[in-house]
Amino acid sequence: MHFTWIPIFAAASLAFTLSSAAAVPVGEDIVVKKRTPPTCLHFNCPKVTRGTAVCAGPGFGTCSFICEDGYEAHGKFCLAKECRKSTCPKTAHSEPFCTSKGDCDFTCDPPYKKNGRCVKACDKSKCPEVSNSVSWCSTSGDCNHTCSDGKCEKKSKCYKALNAIAHFNTPGDCGYTCRSGFSKQSGKCVKK
Repeated sequence: MHFTWIPIFAAASLAFTLSSAAAVPVGEDIVVKKRTPPTCLHFNCPKVTRGTAVCAGPGFGTCSFICEDGYEAHGKFCLAKECRKSTCPKTAHSEPFCTSKGDCDFTCDPPYKKNGRCVKACDKSKCPEVSNSVSWCSTSGDCNHTCSDGKCEKKSKCYKALNAIAHFNTPGDCGYTCRSGFSKQSGKCVKK
């Protein structure tokens, strides 16, 4: 007696084809198409300590692996990441360090805080008070303010344009219309 060994995927393919054929009504032709078996099955890939086998490449035909957090691929091995503080990027107002997973990170020098980078810590309640305005902190950590409706900004102060109605307010400029009986002269509303 002669036995022929066939790979697991071929046996599975043959079993599927035979089970499908059983459902074909009598008198119908059966067309069997040859299937190209996959060239990579992740459970047939070599085991890698601290890694997970995957099929990659064109048509997922190549065994590869993904390393666990804190490990990186070196040839056919997953080795612990090596981090040297001296090779970590230095950003302004910060101190680099290596994480337990072998990655570079940084802490901010006081009074800066981490916000993607180190920015000045800003507390709008501690910003200088500007009359007729609302204080706020910019993304760079600077105090800023916006003049209240109807007020104009000039030299970082908000004031009411005398005998005028303010339309818009941009730093250093204020659009306004003089009230009835007044006209614009030298940036002011004066009586006609």
